[in-house]
Amino acid sequence: MSILEISDGSIKGNKTRFIEELELQHHKKWKEIYKEIGAVQTEPTNFMKENVHLLLKKDARVLDIGCGTGRNTRYIHEKGIEVIGVDKLEEAIKIAKLKAPDIHFEVADAQTLPFPDNSFSGVVCLHVIEHHLPEEIRQIIREIARVVKKGGILLLSTVSVRDSAKGNGKRLCDNTYIGIETFLDGGEIHHFFTRTELINLLGKYFDIIDIHHSTYSNFDQLETEDSSVKIAHWHVVARKR
Repeated sequence: MSILEISDGSIKGNKTRFIEELELQHHKKWKEIYKEIGAVQTEPTNFMKENVHLLLKKDARVLDIGCGTGRNTRYIHEKGIEVIGVDKLEEAIKIAKLKAPDIHFEVADAQTLPFPDNSFSGVVCLHVIEHHLPEEIRQIIREIARVVKKGGILLLSTVSVRDSAKGNGKRLCDNTYIGIETFLDGGEIHHFFTRTELINLLGKYFDIIDIHHSTYSNFDQLETEDSSVKIAHWHVVARKR
């Protein structure tokens, strides 16, 4: 494995071009996946189904960040909750709008959310923050804290350092890699989180209600007979202070 050491998670010079060049050298990223396959993931996640009741409240208004093609957004909407889905990829939003034209979807970057302070009673952010460098992850959490009201609920999922893919591909900085061959979206950055890191990251703005760990032998369209492949995720429920 070739190593690229960036101790603080920053890249000097033209960061966008640098990352894009790495993506082109390795596996696919979501932009290409949506173009070729369409709505890869169609069913809401188990974590979403288990915790959607926490979003149900009077005058609830929920933001689904990194909604992709809208699988979880549609599920929230079906529960009678007002929801907006955002994703930075136009390809994803086009599919989401076709599948659910009665839901508000728009293109937006999680680092610069186009909403006023305290706009939402809840935020859903499932498998989004791992696709960023540490400095960008901190900015996303700041943006989530800004747009959610005091007492609002955050549902967050991300990848764990216990995932067997950690250490594969090209190393960008601590626990951060690109070009992971066992991931369908291996062309994207993947930052693998420890429990302590997540608690410290969210603890500046949120009280942690629950944080737990899940492991799988398979995930979505990844097909493997290799029993050594372990998909490991963190799932967090938190309340804005």
